[in-house]
Amino acid sequence: MMRNKIILLVCVCLLTGCAAYHVLDGIDQPVRLYNSTIYENTLWRGDIIVNGIVTVPAGVTLKIASGSRVLFTNDTDDKKSKKSGLYVNGQILALGKKDKPIIFTSALTSPVASSWGEIEVEYSPYSKFEFCRFKYADWGLHLHFSAVEVDNCTFENSTGGLRFRSGPISITHNIIKNNKIGMRFIYSQPIVKYNDISGNLTGIFIREGARHPDISYNNLNNRHYNIQLGEAQEYDITCPHNWWGSTDIKIIEKYLFDKQDADYIGRIFYDPIAKGKYLSF
Repeated sequence: MMRNKIILLVCVCLLTGCAAYHVLDGIDQPVRLYNSTIYENTLWRGDIIVNGIVTVPAGVTLKIASGSRVLFTNDTDDKKSKKSGLYVNGQILALGKKDKPIIFTSALTSPVASSWGEIEVEYSPYSKFEFCRFKYADWGLHLHFSAVEVDNCTFENSTGGLRFRSGPISITHNIIKNNKIGMRFIYSQPIVKYNDISGNLTGIFIREGARHPDISYNNLNNRHYNIQLGEAQEYDITCPHNWWGSTDIKIIEKYLFDKQDADYIGRIFYDPIAKGKYLSF
């Protein structure tokens, strides 16, 4: 027994940098959490089932081990409660691996879009998601006034992939597909580079207050709009070196909503145009 405890401690140190972390281990048997708050640095691994809202307050870090699954269910008796999700004021580090991604999805057998709520990160000093998959959510990630990196993740089959305000926000090397909205932001200057944003109704919806976002070197090939400016987005947006599904100017313009469609909003400038689809980033 003592030997097993030592091995577990060594493993936790390797994963967490030897900080003191409480471990929730769902490898052999799923761990179920109800509406609750995490009061100490915690490591999740294996299958974690979330019912209701789990809160990570300021000063607390939640780490999620590669290969873990976080499953959200809504079989609560409290009909007034929000859909299941995570609310993070502290720090969340969900660092999967290419061959062992972290999966955030519904616990339902046959889920559809909006089967669970969202992971909301607000006033976090720094959080990161790497090699994660977000499926069947209202929104995969909802970020407010936080420094967040999102790299090599997949967002699919949700009402929305990501929405955010302020930052700094970095969104790179992701696949964002088959959502109603790929990403939506307001008053933010994000880095959005090397992503495949395809098959959504709207790829990128810029609501308001964006002055100099870096939207470049992406594949944008969506069903309704590749980029849509909101009615209060008065500033022009420059988006060079993207692949728009075509090099034909008429086709590119057809999938943009800007000043040419409503004269009170900004213009989207897209030159130079990528010559073809990016096959890898």
